[in-house]
Amino acid sequence: METSYTVYAVQKPGVADSDLGLLCSDAFHRASTAPAILARNRTALAWLKQGAQAGPVTLFGVSEGGGIAVALAAEVGAKTVDRVVVVGSGGMPLRESLRLLARRGTLPIDVEAAFAEVAADPASISRTVFGHSHAYWSSFLDVDPLPLYRRARMPILVLFGAEDESVPVESARHLQEAMAAEGRNDVSVLIVPGADHALRRGGHDLKPQLLWQVGRWLKGGSAPDGSRRL
Repeated sequence: METSYTVYAVQKPGVADSDLGLLCSDAFHRASTAPAILARNRTALAWLKQGAQAGPVTLFGVSEGGGIAVALAAEVGAKTVDRVVVVGSGGMPLRESLRLLARRGTLPIDVEAAFAEVAADPASISRTVFGHSHAYWSSFLDVDPLPLYRRARMPILVLFGAEDESVPVESARHLQEAMAAEGRNDVSVLIVPGADHALRRGGHDLKPQLLWQVGRWLKGGSAPDGSRRL
């Protein structure tokens, strides 16, 4: 049985139709911080609840958006958000994740030098590290996701590639272990063997199959098989 969904996506401002993506505008950088992104999604959810969607909604967050989705769900509660789906975002602060990737040799930068550079001018939108402004990094680096998961009292499904090179799989395992220790059976973590940050494996896109399983979960079914296996 198929089910239809209406999907609303919140985009970052400061991107013109003619932009080639070679250089981000100041407007983009000003809008690309954790508080600004959360505020934008908060406004979009309020608009949605005022007219387009009478009942509770499901939030779907990918990568940095995963933490934003959980933060917003924790803020508004289960009467407004009934479920949350997260892809490629775990339970470690970003600073810890980047350090793990650096030790693994995945990142082509000196992360400690980058942290020091950001700390010297944390509010700058003109100075960038690894493609993002100092303001972006300073707003995200030390956000701890675990308290947000604890406050978000609704079913949450997390999909994570075991071979993710953007966020280390240890971040997903950290979340999995923390939620299990607290008896949070409503938080399910599926670590997909061989998959990368975009849930691809060997050039094959796994998202269609995984999203079919997510659809079953959204209709009240169980989490995908293997959701608690490492």
